Amino acid sequence: MNAFSLEETPLKLRASKRTRFFIRETRMTLASRNLRSEIVWTLAPIALAVVVIVWGVSAYRDSQRVEADAIEIKAIGKKWQWTFLYPNGAKSVNELVAPEGKPLKLVISSEDVAHGFSIPEFRVKAEAIPNQEVVVGAKPTRQGTFEIVGADYCVRSEMFGKARVVSDAEFERWLEERKTAEGERR
Repeated sequence: MNAFSLEETPLKLRASKRTRFFIRETRMTLASRNLRSEIVWTLAPIALAVVVIVWGVSAYRDSQRVEADAIEIKAIGKKWQWTFLYPNGAKSVNELVAPEGKPLKLVISSEDVAHGFSIPEFRVKAEAIPNQEVVVGAKPTRQGTFEIVGADYCVRSEMFGKARVVSDAEFERWLEERKTAEGERR
């Protein structure tokens, strides 16, 4: 045998003793486990995840629901502008006018490229895609003027507009004025 054989070096003996000690000390017997705490620490996160998922799916479904009596407004995205078409034929550019407390059905589409459409105060965010219609429900709860933001896909962030929430009477008056103005242009 060679005096410098690797099998006989003290370093290897020390390493193997440490390895055996480590393996022996980290092995658990079934009796040393706390089965109750393992079950609790496994089931508690699972239950929490299920609650959060159910809550999220419920909130998402509520946000996507469109009420039957909603006012349908078409929002058409086109290079740096939004055009809104109302049921009576009225039209506006970069200004969405809606009555307070009435449900809206926003039918969003695009004429050219994909655009992001977002009104944070209405909790509405959708993607306007060419040749597709995306339907989103909303219900403005307070009067005021809010930003329409071109979100996500818009390369230039100049697709801004205003969402103006008004009283029912003012909304009806605005619709009549716009319908008359559109009729005179034709």
